[in-house]
Amino acid sequence: MKKIAFLGGVALSLVAGTASADVYGFKGSDTLFGLLTDAINLAGLSGEIQYLGGGTGLGETGLIEGTQGIAGMSRAPTAKAIEAAAAKGITLTAHVVGLDGVSIFVKADAGASQIDVATIKSIFGGVDGSGSEAACADPARVTRWEQIAGSTQTGPLRILRRNDDSGTTDAFKSLTGVKGFCADVLPQAGTADIAVETSTDVTAIAFAGLSGFRPGANKELAVAKSPEGPFVLPSETTIRTFAYPLARR
Repeated sequence: MKKIAFLGGVALSLVAGTASADVYGFKGSDTLFGLLTDAINLAGLSGEIQYLGGGTGLGETGLIEGTQGIAGMSRAPTAKAIEAAAAKGITLTAHVVGLDGVSIFVKADAGASQIDVATIKSIFGGVDGSGSEAACADPARVTRWEQIAGSTQTGPLRILRRNDDSGTTDAFKSLTGVKGFCADVLPQAGTADIAVETSTDVTAIAFAGLSGFRPGANKELAVAKSPEGPFVLPSETTIRTFAYPLARR
């Protein structure tokens, strides 16, 4: 399976622009970077348009501001965005173009192979997932490798995440119940940054779309809805059937 994904937000009221010799760049989900770049190249339009990525939020803002008429998004447009666009006479319509999984990445030789949603929630959002100072400082919060069931690795976790421009961040919150992030969860600008960090730092743990996978360098943890399992790896089959707990449209 080619690990790409998934949701395109399209402004039906496209904004007309003046002709320019410059290549026109538009923003959107990093998860869709490969897919949309391939589409542009296959259409023979690489000399005219370029997909810049940067995050779903940036693409959504571009739709609302009328600076672009289409955006690759890894989540549906928010109610707030739909309302803001409508106030400007723009109708946003989401078209599902594929499926993806939000992956939990660690280095390929890290001593963990699986994790449950409650543990993910504790790592990123504190004991109650709220991201509050109290929840994040609670001694019961999972902050060390040995607190992950089945881990053979010890020591503190270095916790990374996609930034707030990312639709993957919104999807991750929705799928895990995390409401806010602890202060020690370090935001990264793009999926490529997550891929590099989890490929080079054995203490790192992070979430990103499937396109963050680097065979032989980092790996995806099998995820379970409860500590009892079953633990499921993201694959074409498990994402198509939504057996993988962090599958998304």
